[in-house]
Amino acid sequence: MKRPLVIEYEDAAGSETTRVLEDYEYRSEPHVPGVHYLEGLEIGSGRWKSFRVDRIISAAFTDTGEAVAPWKVDNPDGTVPARVVLRPYFAAIHRMRAYVARTRGFRQREKDRFADFVLDLVADKRGLPDALVAEAAFRLATEDQGGAVPLHQLDCCRRHALIIAKGSGRRPLTDEDAALIYQTFPPKGKSTVD
Repeated sequence: MKRPLVIEYEDAAGSETTRVLEDYEYRSEPHVPGVHYLEGLEIGSGRWKSFRVDRIISAAFTDTGEAVAPWKVDNPDGTVPARVVLRPYFAAIHRMRAYVARTRGFRQREKDRFADFVLDLVADKRGLPDALVAEAAFRLATEDQGGAVPLHQLDCCRRHALIIAKGSGRRPLTDEDAALIYQTFPPKGKSTVD
């Protein structure tokens, strides 16, 4: 039997709970690349439960209190899931995806520019290939809700929204384009568009 593990977990609704697991294992979702789970027997309920790794806030062994990265628990290669790398950027990625879908649609040019945005936004990709990070961001932007974009990420969002709005440069940037960008990615972080 494995050492018991205590995790702090945030569910899809944003509620945080503390769980204690034993007899756990790490697994990847075969039908959804980039989604990983820590499954284990929860000591309090006596039931086998699954926890998405990117929603685990912290993990530690109960016997020593030694902290462990959730993606390294029972994961032989210890590879960081792309969703874990992208978690601090979910809101900005979601908002940019919504902006692009609303203003341009997603042809290949826009997907490429969205990828450029993600790679510029994400400071530390933790050794993951650029293509994997960009593709994971594109997928998660359609499923996660987002929330408030941190102020320090808004400049990057506005800069790339301008690039996307200009498109191929065949038409000038209009006042409506600029107003939508500043409404979606405001300098003070109070967006009226989602």
